[in-house]
Amino acid sequence: MRLVVTILAAALAVIAFPPFGWGIWAVVPGLAGLIWALDGTKGWWRGALYGLVWGFVFYGGLMWWMATLELVAAVGLALLQAFFAGLFGAISTTRWAQSLPPWRRWLLVVGLWAGAEWLRYRYPLGGLEWGALGYALGEHRWLRGTAAWVGTSGLTVLVAATASIVSAPTRIRITALAGFVALLLVGALFPGIPNGPEASMAVVQGATPCPFQHCPDERLGTYRLHLASSQQLPGDTFELVVWSEGSLGSTNADPTKNPEVAESIADEVRRLDSHLLAGSDRVLSEDTWENVNIMWNPDGTIQD
Repeated sequence: MRLVVTILAAALAVIAFPPFGWGIWAVVPGLAGLIWALDGTKGWWRGALYGLVWGFVFYGGLMWWMATLELVAAVGLALLQAFFAGLFGAISTTRWAQSLPPWRRWLLVVGLWAGAEWLRYRYPLGGLEWGALGYALGEHRWLRGTAAWVGTSGLTVLVAATASIVSAPTRIRITALAGFVALLLVGALFPGIPNGPEASMAVVQGATPCPFQHCPDERLGTYRLHLASSQQLPGDTFELVVWSEGSLGSTNADPTKNPEVAESIADEVRRLDSHLLAGSDRVLSEDTWENVNIMWNPDGTIQD
């Protein structure tokens, strides 16, 4: 029964994210289902199993698109991400954790989830923040004021704090919900949104010439699609134009190495009479690289 609930809860958490976008109405009960399954479970290894299963279904469901590139990569990545949910489940079901008073256990569960996510964001190989539960709350405008103060990580902790009341006494449930409402009010009354001069900007999502697969000169084709999309924008209208991550880079679409690319972008920037911020990458060695951003001035020069 607990295993079935774990699987269903993970599937529910998946639909909290796009393209479904159920947001808080799915992500909170999705995590609550796992916490319910862990509560009272005897044996840390069972807790680890429930956490691992939940994580595999959840992260595998979110990153299904990886399978279009390579199935083993999708399965491996889902298992790697699920390890941290398994770690959460293992510690949550130790004798020591189960024997704590309700208040301390509630705080422990929230802290464990936050700690497991902190590790997942950073390890191994730099980590991966994909699937942070706080991102699911971006669907709700009424939470954006709060998000301005606590960020995505804070919203993730908020989800964990709310979901973990599923196995808490009534007093803790009331207190946790009161705290949730208080944070909403603070965000609504003091949204933390800048109220300075407005600026006009355009965001260009040029996509890739070969979705869900690799193809020859893919990055060059991606750059050309971004350039073509940008050329549809009116000139002398925007103060900033943004091209998406991966719109430049590689060996043949790097404006610092390909003069033709550099000249075409400079001409477009001068036509727009706008700053341009584009996502690229930089090769560090034969097998490592890093993401970088490149900013152009309205006169077509690249900022240092």
